[in-house]
Amino acid sequence: YVGRPCAASPATGSKMQHLKELKQLLDDSFNI
Repeated sequence: YVGRPCAASPATGSKMQHLKELKQLLDDSFNI
């Protein structure tokens, strides 16, 4: 599974955190 961990909210609320998570998600999904 490649995706965000379970959380109480559907978004981080921070643009920088969102971009960091997005980069990690894309890196993980293309390196499986």
